[in-house]
Amino acid sequence: SSDSEIDQYEEDSIHEFLEQQHKNNTRENTQIIKNTANLKAPNIQLFHFSVKETSSSDFNQIIDVNEVFDIMLEVQNIGNTPAENVTVSIENKQKGLIYLGILNKQYERSKFFKSFESITPGKTKTITFRYFLNNEFNEKEIILDIIAQEKYKKFGFQETKYLPVNKKKLEPNNIQQSELDIIQFESEESLETLYQKKSQSVTNNSIKHIGREYGDCDDIEISEKNANPNGVIIHVMNILECSKMDAIYFIGLIENRVENIQKNISEIASQNTKDSVKNILIQNTVNDLFFGPSSWIQVYSLSKNSLNTYYIKEYLERLSKQSKNSYTKVKLYFERDYLTLGRIYPCVHDEYGNAFEFNVSMWQIFRGEPGDSISYEDATLKLLGFIFYKLKRSNHWNLSIKNIAAKETVIISDLEAN
Repeated sequence: SSDSEIDQYEEDSIHEFLEQQHKNNTRENTQIIKNTANLKAPNIQLFHFSVKETSSSDFNQIIDVNEVFDIMLEVQNIGNTPAENVTVSIENKQKGLIYLGILNKQYERSKFFKSFESITPGKTKTITFRYFLNNEFNEKEIILDIIAQEKYKKFGFQETKYLPVNKKKLEPNNIQQSELDIIQFESEESLETLYQKKSQSVTNNSIKHIGREYGDCDDIEISEKNANPNGVIIHVMNILECSKMDAIYFIGLIENRVENIQKNISEIASQNTKDSVKNILIQNTVNDLFFGPSSWIQVYSLSKNSLNTYYIKEYLERLSKQSKNSYTKVKLYFERDYLTLGRIYPCVHDEYGNAFEFNVSMWQIFRGEPGDSISYEDATLKLLGFIFYKLKRSNHWNLSIKNIAAKETVIISDLEAN
């Protein structure tokens, strides 16, 4: 065909196209129907639900009164696109069921939900919620509303689970009102009794006064991971000669201090924290978590084969300055299955009076990242020297850290392998 014929064909095609577009644009009341069955969307579902007794005098596959138990959930995205900003929570308003927190590598006592930035199609996420059932619970079963929501609040779920309760072990003389009341009612009096009992077991000459020499620290034997879920609680009960609830309270106090230290040290060491904020954090850490400016910490470097001892404020200030050289990751790793409690020493403080001293073992991990290469990957077993002393104004016992001594240092891969 000639060039003129091609030009005429293209011109006719353009006119035909424009005419059809005009008809489409002027058509009224046209209903467009589209099959939405295959539209892409996330779909969050409850994949697995289980219950585990964690501290019980009788592991009988049923929740007993005065028992700590875990609710373990697995949620899965069975949709065909990622689910973003997913939150998973459990709601319950029954009297006597005390929510203790979410279990992670670190025990999150203050959080009531778990959030995930994204769950890709086919993937599952696991969440463990910890509860304590006290004597105020007077119903036949625990009712838990499990709720999962994502970014658009359209593709999640809500399911209700019913858990039977064994109430035969009800102890009317040991009613616990709440976790706060456990602290105030159960353990304040027990600490007084504990001090008197421990003091009677030693002579007055052996009850020492607070104010140890710089660098001194009592040693304790470090146990391996306890396979018995109730083993750590039994261990603390034996050392303190106390009830199960006192042991749980005692461990909770230690965990709380460790979590706060971890949070503060991580922020102080981060290059993303402003200097003004670091100064406030350093001051608050020394005043609120440690016994005073004379408290000290030991630091062992595996790569340099060196052990150094610093006063706590000096150590935090050094850590703050190191972060400018990209030493940004400091982490305290605490796992209650490894917890070892040393002997309880009654002592006397010139200002506060009666006090206790004891040591607890834990791991501290230090990761430094100058540039793209990791230069420090040490894990040091630390002995935290705690002191329980009585506040004059409130007449309540307070827990502080006197010192943190280095026991053993390994490379992180060896720790994670165990």
